[in-house]
Amino acid sequence: MRLLRSIIPILILLLVLIIDASAQKTPNKRVLTFKDTPLRSVLNDIEINFEVKFSYISQIVNDQVVSGKYSTHDLKELVKNILEKTDIDYQFIDGNNVILSSKNQPKIPKKTKDDSYSLRGKVTNANTKEPVAFASIVVGDTSKGTVTDLEGRFEIGNLTASRTKVFVHMVGFKKVEETLDLENTETLDIELEEAFVELEGIEITPGLFSIQTAEPRAHQLSSEEITFSPNFARDIYRTLSLVPGVANTEFSSKARIRGGHSDETAIYIDNFEIYEPFHLEEFDGVFSVINTDFVEETKVLTGGFSPRYTDKISGIISVETPDNISKTETKISLDIINASIMRKQKISKKSSAFFGARRGYVDLLLNQVDDDEDELGIDPTFYDLWGKYNYQLNKRNLLAYNFLYSQDNFFMREQAIVRDDFFDSRRTGLYNWVNWKWLPSAKFYTLTTLGYQVLDKESEFRFESSVSDQNVDRRNTNILILNQNSIWDYHPDHSLEFGLELKKFSSSYRYVEDRTNQTESTPNLVLTDSYDVNSKFKGHSVAVYLQESVKVSPKLILMAGLRLSEQNYGSSISLGPRTALNYNLSNQFRMNFAYGIYYQPDNFQKTRTFIGQVQPFTKSSKSIHYTGSFNFTSNKTNLLLNVYFKDNKRLFDDYRLDFFNRIAGVGIIDRPFNTVSGTSGGFEFTTRHQLQKRHLLSATYRYSKDQIINDQGIKTYRDFDRRHSLTLNNVFKFSRNFTMSILWTYHTGQPYTPAQVQVVGDVVRNADTQIFFDLGKKNSQRLPDYHTLNL
Repeated sequence: MRLLRSIIPILILLLVLIIDASAQKTPNKRVLTFKDTPLRSVLNDIEINFEVKFSYISQIVNDQVVSGKYSTHDLKELVKNILEKTDIDYQFIDGNNVILSSKNQPKIPKKTKDDSYSLRGKVTNANTKEPVAFASIVVGDTSKGTVTDLEGRFEIGNLTASRTKVFVHMVGFKKVEETLDLENTETLDIELEEAFVELEGIEITPGLFSIQTAEPRAHQLSSEEITFSPNFARDIYRTLSLVPGVANTEFSSKARIRGGHSDETAIYIDNFEIYEPFHLEEFDGVFSVINTDFVEETKVLTGGFSPRYTDKISGIISVETPDNISKTETKISLDIINASIMRKQKISKKSSAFFGARRGYVDLLLNQVDDDEDELGIDPTFYDLWGKYNYQLNKRNLLAYNFLYSQDNFFMREQAIVRDDFFDSRRTGLYNWVNWKWLPSAKFYTLTTLGYQVLDKESEFRFESSVSDQNVDRRNTNILILNQNSIWDYHPDHSLEFGLELKKFSSSYRYVEDRTNQTESTPNLVLTDSYDVNSKFKGHSVAVYLQESVKVSPKLILMAGLRLSEQNYGSSISLGPRTALNYNLSNQFRMNFAYGIYYQPDNFQKTRTFIGQVQPFTKSSKSIHYTGSFNFTSNKTNLLLNVYFKDNKRLFDDYRLDFFNRIAGVGIIDRPFNTVSGTSGGFEFTTRHQLQKRHLLSATYRYSKDQIINDQGIKTYRDFDRRHSLTLNNVFKFSRNFTMSILWTYHTGQPYTPAQVQVVGDVVRNADTQIFFDLGKKNSQRLPDYHTLNL
């Protein structure tokens, strides 16, 4: 019955889609009426109704207005009727792209009497040497630009700055960026290289938020917000604090999405799922291995995501790096804890690469110790290497190879009451993967990813609660992942996505420790826990998905999908139906809604040593998402409201006894709760406003309530429940070389378990002093509210 109730909504929606698809055989004929409507707004309205893209320079549509009634039966006839009374010419490149240009482009002298500059040139195809007509030419940060004529020629005048950047782009070609000194250069001839144009799946997820280094759309963070927002250690994860629904701490960069645990979020780099990409895991992952210098776009999905993504119950973070590098550059950076060098290289017309290396120097700032001596102090040494090589075989095939390596050596010795505690750990992450993008036709696209990663850890330690002097924690996991994702636009109003995910892994664990149970012992009864875990196991997981997107009308898109997944260590096959809806009420206001069932199998790359776990649990976590978003966009303002409720039908205990909980002064004492389920709900409101050309202001308010329930039906708050959060970000771009950002955040204090310390001597061993904690109810108190101000 539960399975039937899960499938009924998807069957009803599919029936609606079939009926509506039949009705769509007869095209709608409507009449659009305009009265002194700005031409820019008219073009935006046509883009939404016909899924067409207009490319033009801003000044040719400025001050143009449209009046009259126009039939929408034929797109080309509509465009012709609207533009025939203007001085604007147009050309359909294909069914979805229209280039606009001025009919009367005057010839401009090279230099005017007010000492301005001009630029002329020609744009050609690098392979055929034929002229490229209607290519866009844009100068620097100004609005000045033009498009090439039928012979590929262009000319721009009245340029006031002698040294500037020129951008040349055209659909189907790689974008070109040139830096010129117009004092010495008046002619620019450009050869455009053909680009691999991939199809993109439809994203109508209400919880989608994108961070772009290119020109952002309404629901995306801009490049200024990424680059210039106060960002600890050039870490993309630190930028995620600006995304509604994402919580982290001042110490940890791990993303907790809408009340979930960090392990409930999947991390992708170029379609490859990365496990544990964090440095200083002993301090809950101070920053990630993902350097912002190489990130082109980051998608954050906070709920209601489609079945193409792997099995997680909270969210998805997908990072994309460039497939093409148009110019060679080298950058050396120094931030608060890292020194790094980055090199981007255009090798040939078909190939390019980047490589970067970072080394943390926290060990130089702290009291560096020699682990061969009995010195007190801390010595964290870490670095990472990241490289990518792109090779475009032809217009339909693109290959890319990624290599990522991270190394952490962490040594600590601190003075305890009786004897010194120490922790000596070495962690390594090695990731290799290949992407093959294939476009056999204009309507079919496939992306195949094959990768291998190794996670290795070896630690020796002795903490205050350790009974024995020598304890070990050794872990090793090898993971092979194959992803196949395909998109088929078999009809103008229908798109089919399907694919598979295969994971094979082998894991080994060795954990040995005898320790005093500090949270359940009493001065009269000292409990000692003994752990000797020696486990090796292999396994696999398989998942397939299918998703249909239908354009019901020019304003309504429906998506229905299904994901099936199975693990050899699981007890059953997981069936996850997903549905989503996108409705554009106007060219400024849209609504998204989504429903889905999500499963998450137990971790195979790490076990819960505090309960002596040797194999992954056979049951998967389960969550049902109900999400919605309402978005309003104008020329300078974007308003976004997200609402959500997550019914976590099955959860595992939040309690963890990781090393960062045991290092004095770092962790907060916690106790098991025997969590079995929970709920999470709330809303997020974000506004972004371009006050001036160089001044961007954004504000986000979030309300949430995140609870967990144990096997006795008792409720309490989840670890990262923050009832109220407020973020203000103010970016001032004073000049090309000077930008300032002010970021202020306020949070309700997160819950914690109250503890009372008791010190007892001569209990277990002669002259040894034991510390016990008398704990209160799990997460029954809150830390004080706090705020931060970063410049």
